[in-house]
Amino acid sequence: YIGVWSLFFEYKRYNFDKLSPVDTDYIINNYGNRIDYQVMPILYREQNHSFLGRAAHQTNANDERGIQFELSGGLPNGFQVVTQYSHLSRNDTWSSISPIEWKNERVEGLEIGYGFGETEETTGTAIDDSALYVKYTYGSVTVGYQMNESDGPTSATDIDFTAAGITYAVTDDFTIGYSTSESDKASDSDVQEATAIGASYTSGGITVAGSMNSVDNVGYDASADRDGYEFNISFAF
Repeated sequence: YIGVWSLFFEYKRYNFDKLSPVDTDYIINNYGNRIDYQVMPILYREQNHSFLGRAAHQTNANDERGIQFELSGGLPNGFQVVTQYSHLSRNDTWSSISPIEWKNERVEGLEIGYGFGETEETTGTAIDDSALYVKYTYGSVTVGYQMNESDGPTSATDIDFTAAGITYAVTDDFTIGYSTSESDKASDSDVQEATAIGASYTSGGITVAGSMNSVDNVGYDASADRDGYEFNISFAF
């Protein structure tokens, strides 16, 4: 607030469930477009009115993201000014392949997340944990970066973790990715480092995926290096 003027900003990103335009209107299996584990915040302010009340936007609480700005204030002689800007979209764009078949693609843009908490297994050993991530999608490429931090009463419980990764969708069915991470404990001079490269291919209801992983200084031990390989096949019926 500045005097009689107020500025309001809101950011939302509901990413619980993604339904194609056909399934969204299929009320037999998706009555009210609700899912079992969806619990919205108690503080829920989303007017988004056209001309302050004629046509309210119907929020899709399962799959929607956007921003909203609102500036309001008083003028002489009792006049009130309210201005609002909002921009909303789904998390995916949908294109029609046939009247009953749709294909989705990620919407380009920036995604930021932050979380924190506290753990205390024994009295007097509380550890403060926090995590921050940034992800950006542009076309077929997605890049992400993450930082985790644990602050405890001793150097053995102070750990900093960073990770970065990138994926590229070569085609609608074939995707490759690479990631790297470092974990640094204050009580150890050796830094645990890991790298991974993977790929997946989907054809119909069958997905084939594989990855190669390498970890140096496992458990912050300079003599412990590990390499691993993984191969998976999944079927959707």
